[in-house]
Amino acid sequence: MDRDGKVNFKEFFHGLFDLVRNYDEGSYNDSRHFDDSMDASARVLFSQLDKDGDGYLSDIELLPIIGKLHPSGHHYAKQQAEDIISQAEIDEDGRLTLSEMIENPYPFYSAIFNNDKDEIG
Repeated sequence: MDRDGKVNFKEFFHGLFDLVRNYDEGSYNDSRHFDDSMDASARVLFSQLDKDGDGYLSDIELLPIIGKLHPSGHHYAKQQAEDIISQAEIDEDGRLTLSEMIENPYPFYSAIFNNDKDEIG
């Protein structure tokens, strides 16, 4: 916020923490902290990221959470594929067969065409 090239705790808490806190809570929750407030969780994550302990997060120290702020196309493609498989798979064996795809075409069409005005072909 102050444009100094580093992120202090206040900037982290009010600008980044809400974006990353639910993404992977298991990686920074600490059972020794009995205070479950967001502030305590944010301080735990901040201290883990602040490798040099200077009270600021540099661009290098923010690298582990950048992917959580802007997930890659791979992340969205994986979510889409999992959604299609869960809708089209009949025998629940974790694999999608050609028969299942033919019997359940709607999940594939809805992944490509996002509204009723789109036409196939």
